[in-house]
Amino acid sequence: MRRRVSLHEEVADARSIDDLCKIRNYLSHGSRQAKSTLERVYQDKHQINRFVEPGKFLFAIDRQHGQGRLTRLQVYLDAFSNAAKSMQDFLLAPGGGDFGLAP
Repeated sequence: MRRRVSLHEEVADARSIDDLCKIRNYLSHGSRQAKSTLERVYQDKHQINRFVEPGKFLFAIDRQHGQGRLTRLQVYLDAFSNAAKSMQDFLLAPGGGDFGLAP
């Protein structure tokens, strides 16, 4: 059985998902605004003060998580997996997922 994650972990996962969306926006649009937003993620979350192309960034080892054994892409994908599992647990829990709409 999967351990329950804390609210802190869920918030961290949500922020990771948001950051990955910023990478996606840069790759999709390539605008100055998307690049600037991505640079802020690099600076604020990873202390990287120069622009790094997303492929190089994602495949680098993440020193903040996983004792330096995971790539950043693996950390981001784990955040999606954790969020999906949390939603599944909620929807499958007794009374979960009915949102008070059941007759």
